[in-house]
Amino acid sequence: MRHLSSKIATATFVIMAATGVAIPSAGAVGAAATPPHNLKWVSPPSVSDGVPARFASKTPCPDVRPNGRPVKGKRSVTVFVTFAGGGGFGDSGPVAADGSWKFRRTFDASGTQDAHATITATCSELIHGTGIVLANYRPHDISVNP
Repeated sequence: MRHLSSKIATATFVIMAATGVAIPSAGAVGAAATPPHNLKWVSPPSVSDGVPARFASKTPCPDVRPNGRPVKGKRSVTVFVTFAGGGGFGDSGPVAADGSWKFRRTFDASGTQDAHATITATCSELIHGTGIVLANYRPHDISVNP
């Protein structure tokens, strides 16, 4: 439980992202639009505590917001593992200028085992402390500490 507060913050952000909730930055104009979803990406079939795992996009993160306006802030992708019984863990990584992303992460699920977890990825624009969901990637099944 060493990273509980960051897990809770990440979980809150990812839940908002997974449900398509976009929080516009101050001064945002225009009607709300639904971000693209089910974009293709790569994740491993399982993750284990302390073992690096690779994640990457097959479809780039958009460089425009769902309302058609250009992205002005920094883009980031968040991957989040949700346990079948609730709760989970995740982390964020950088997005390249061309919208591609790839990174390796080592997670700590505190020994929790779950053969039926789900992993999601969400690309967001970070601007003025606010996250604007740009796209949701297709959820994958994943085993945790198999």
